[in-house]
Amino acid sequence: MAEEEYNEIKEQVGEEVEAPAPTQNIPSGMRPSLISKRAQAAPIAEAGFEAPQFEMPQPITPTPAISGRADMETIEQIAESIVNEKWEDLMSSVGNIAIWKEKVQTDIRAIKQEIMRMEERFENLQKAILGRVEEYNKTISTVGSEMKALESVLERILHPLATNIKELSRITEDLKKR
Repeated sequence: MAEEEYNEIKEQVGEEVEAPAPTQNIPSGMRPSLISKRAQAAPIAEAGFEAPQFEMPQPITPTPAISGRADMETIEQIAESIVNEKWEDLMSSVGNIAIWKEKVQTDIRAIKQEIMRMEERFENLQKAILGRVEEYNKTISTVGSEMKALESVLERILHPLATNIKELSRITEDLKKR
């Protein structure tokens, strides 16, 4: 029975050592070490069993810095070519921005000049309308004063005229009676 446990532990410990955890992305201080695995196996040796001896696995060496730099240069070249290609596509669809900018500025100047002309026309129109209104005001004032003069003339004439008509009516009646 002790031998079966020994073989079982040996298989477990052997499997753990044979399949180490990937250490590429784990900092060196946090990598599982064989020492801790041997420390786990130590109680087995104390119980009268011998712990199997394992070879230290070869550490995985990171890729050299030179190949990493070459990879970065390749990535940079690809990125630059993509950016240049997109820039050329943009330039072909938009055209020359300086020419476009100059055309827009020319259009804006033309619009400003047209607005200035329109303002001047409106001012002239406003002056003409105000001149006409003043002219109408003077004409209406003149008509009003002429109406007052006519009224006063009619007042002066109307009273004697009414009196004369009454007198004529009386005379006409007297003549009819005779």
